[in-house]
Amino acid sequence: MDNLILKLQLFTLEKLLPAALILFGGLAAQRVASAIINVSFQKTAESRKSSLVEQGGRIRTLGNVLKNTISLIITFVSLSMALSKAGIDIAPILAGAGVVGLAVGFGAQTFVRDVVTGFFILFENQFNIGDAVQIANLRGTVKEIKLRTTILQDDQGAIHIIPNSQISTVTKIPATRS
Repeated sequence: MDNLILKLQLFTLEKLLPAALILFGGLAAQRVASAIINVSFQKTAESRKSSLVEQGGRIRTLGNVLKNTISLIITFVSLSMALSKAGIDIAPILAGAGVVGLAVGFGAQTFVRDVVTGFFILFENQFNIGDAVQIANLRGTVKEIKLRTTILQDDQGAIHIIPNSQISTVTKIPATRS
């Protein structure tokens, strides 16, 4: 019985504790990266001479996309490192994920189209968070732009989630002056 307890203590100290610290470090890195992005984009917005409303929407949009991308990368890396440190061989997991990724890739053409279109929407600054737009027959305010989808809220409060690959024409509606 004492031998089992000793093995459990060693496993905890040599494997689980370092794995937990890696996951905690990954979470801390996500928070730090998010704070750095927020501060950087806020300073960028303040230093611009053009319309702060227009720049604010673009900066919020790019900031959200960058934060989500960095968060995903940090999560993947820290989870891989923690599993490896816990004694789990991640090579077969990564190889299996590669094979599954290849199989899914053949069926994910629409997903790829969504992401590529979303990238160009952001890159070309076609519209931003807070803009009033009409996309096809839907009219509303852009609430969120992701690489795969755009989320609109209409005047009645309904939320419309539009895959970016289905966006062919966008009409920006000018703000009404009071």
